[in-house]
Amino acid sequence: MKTTQSLFVVLGLDSEKKPHAAKFSAADEVAVRKAAGAKGFKLGRAKTPEAAAAAQKLIEGRIFDSGKGLVPFCNPEVYEKLLKLLEVEDQPANPIAAADKVSPAPAPADPWAAIKMGSIVLCKDDERGADQSWWECAVTAVSKDNKLLTVRWKNFPTLKPFAVRRSAVAILPSKP
Repeated sequence: MKTTQSLFVVLGLDSEKKPHAAKFSAADEVAVRKAAGAKGFKLGRAKTPEAAAAAQKLIEGRIFDSGKGLVPFCNPEVYEKLLKLLEVEDQPANPIAAADKVSPAPAPADPWAAIKMGSIVLCKDDERGADQSWWECAVTAVSKDNKLLTVRWKNFPTLKPFAVRRSAVAILPSKP
């Protein structure tokens, strides 16, 4: 039986709010932390005998060569019990980013707030009546109150720029 100091538990909810939990050896700490962070899961340690007993009943998780981890589903009652018993880190430390001293910039909470001059957005062609299509537009100016954008059709740069409300445009996904 593993001691409480040599056992990690990775647990979390997936996008469908289904609970996952698995036990991992502390010998694989760097890989376990990386996999937990990639999935957005939490990392816990069993510090009490009761917590260790509950963690021992979990399925052994797996870390693949890609660095991704497999954390299987678990019973919701077991998940809730683990949250109460384990010493859980909300955000597992990312040893890779800490070693590099470089972390990516956080994504803005409101993607529309990131629209600035030069951004490409989608706008409706309101002049076509019932056949309103969305077309790429380049932002050429932003009002002082940030509510209006001046845009021009990307494929027809000679046409006159026009104003549109920020809330009336669609945003294209950014490239990784």
